[in-house]
Amino acid sequence: MTTPPGPRPRSDRRGRQLAAAWLVVRAAGIAVLAGWCGYPWVGHAVVVSRDVAEYHSWAQQLYAGALPWHGFNVEYPPGVLAVMLLPAKTAGWFEAEFVALALVADALVARGLWRLHRVGLGSWLWVAVPVLLGPVMWLRLDVFVAAALVGFLVAVRERHWRAAGCCVGAATLLKLWPVLLLVVLWRLLPGEGRRKVAGWSLGVVAAVTLPVLAWGGGSGLWWMLHYQGARGLEVESVWAWPVLVAHYFGAATRPLPGHGGIEVPVRGWASLLGLGLAIGVVALTVAVWRDRHRRVALESAALAGVAVVLVGSKVLSPQYVVWACAVTAIVVDAPALVGRDRRRLAVATVVLAASTQLLYPFGFWWLYFDTRAGVLAATVHALAVLGWLAVVLQVAFRSTAPTGPGPRAAAETPRLGSAEPVLQR
Repeated sequence: MTTPPGPRPRSDRRGRQLAAAWLVVRAAGIAVLAGWCGYPWVGHAVVVSRDVAEYHSWAQQLYAGALPWHGFNVEYPPGVLAVMLLPAKTAGWFEAEFVALALVADALVARGLWRLHRVGLGSWLWVAVPVLLGPVMWLRLDVFVAAALVGFLVAVRERHWRAAGCCVGAATLLKLWPVLLLVVLWRLLPGEGRRKVAGWSLGVVAAVTLPVLAWGGGSGLWWMLHYQGARGLEVESVWAWPVLVAHYFGAATRPLPGHGGIEVPVRGWASLLGLGLAIGVVALTVAVWRDRHRRVALESAALAGVAVVLVGSKVLSPQYVVWACAVTAIVVDAPALVGRDRRRLAVATVVLAASTQLLYPFGFWWLYFDTRAGVLAATVHALAVLGWLAVVLQVAFRSTAPTGPGPRAAAETPRLGSAEPVLQR
């Protein structure tokens, strides 16, 4: 006699609900990008998609025979070369191919969250990110950085050092700053994996950068570094907010277009902020390295590193928040966090993403034309960013009881905020 099947586990039902929600939100996003249902205000679609148009212009020059960083300047590191190789000749097809790749990266983030925590608050948070942040999520390179960061944390949890190093290298090839995570997290990585992660990271970076140097792209790479260093104080940055308020009341210069955005023309601020960001990264590294009781989890320290870079930078483009949402989605489900901390971190991240979409693209023209609504949107965004930073740092350095049989054993275990055994290869 055959035993009738019992009820399906609740986790299976929740998993199907999560997958269905992910598909519905992404299908709605594709409809917006395709123009089947408009983004709320006229002109926003053009503003949001302009970066992809620039990627397409680089691809056209490459297919015409010019080499990037040699025959024409590119403002990003060599990782963007992969985007230039998309085969589409027309702008519409190129954007479709780029969005398809972005959706693959988006799905990889969702898969990484599922592997770590199954159906948790973080997975649902990631489902909602496109609604909170807008379609800019799929029209920039930053979703690929987010996928690499999540892949790094998943690989460390599973002790796949080669994959972890490759993920850090891939992220560095797109945005440069992720290499700083190796410095901040060095003492939190198990001794057996530190050199392997660093070696594979540098190997991936070298494998892509050396060919560019070989075809004469050294001067172009130097131009890229100079271009990024010369960028001014962008209006989306937290530090531009007091200047915007002062300008509204007639005490500062009007923001002007520059480097593909709107910048506050305040001399000396950009250099001071570069120094301040370096000091912030060093301070965070010292705090993590001096954690004698091993209380800081690697995931939380990684999120703190992302937060310091995000808040301390003179440029805070809206797509950068994708990094914050991806890493937060991992940290928010860490078993070491108490329920109150989970809720506070999740709420702070939701407010951060929603306020970012309010400022860009909806408040973009408000800022440009010096309206009261623009200053209000900048104020809401600045307070949301600073509030999120405060919550992240509090969660990262909140005292928790050390786990493991002793200091030596704890030092060899990646402290990812979980009491579960690390999965073996």
